[in-house]
Amino acid sequence: MSEENVELVRNWWAETSDWFNEPRRGDPQLLADISARYAADHVVYEEDPVWPDADTYRGRDAILKRFLEYFEVLGMERVEVGEIVDAGDLVFLEFRAHMGLGADSGESTSFLWGYTIKVEHGRVVHFRAWFDPSEGRRAAGLSE
Repeated sequence: MSEENVELVRNWWAETSDWFNEPRRGDPQLLADISARYAADHVVYEEDPVWPDADTYRGRDAILKRFLEYFEVLGMERVEVGEIVDAGDLVFLEFRAHMGLGADSGESTSFLWGYTIKVEHGRVVHFRAWFDPSEGRRAAGLSE
């Protein structure tokens, strides 16, 4: 089942990344459709507590709203999916976000995040962001 979970996560993040990177980005219905294909209705998303005003979001609609906020507020320019690893009960994923936070200077800022993702019955039921991907690896039971 773990291989299937990794493939599901790979497809989910590939489609989500395409949404951020393609000209159709910003279309909330398209992102909602992607979420509906991969995430359970009751999915839970936890932001890393080091993130300003970090919170936990329950349900696809609440998470969709949060990701649309990221898109607008952070000036998301493009994203890249990195390593995706089977971690037994979890899938670990690295994700690099390029943001226009330094828009005044014309500079872009890039952050590498880690995510631990729980899949049950072919649907994502929980995912958590890790500002420090090595902490996410440890939480998933993976060694450095």
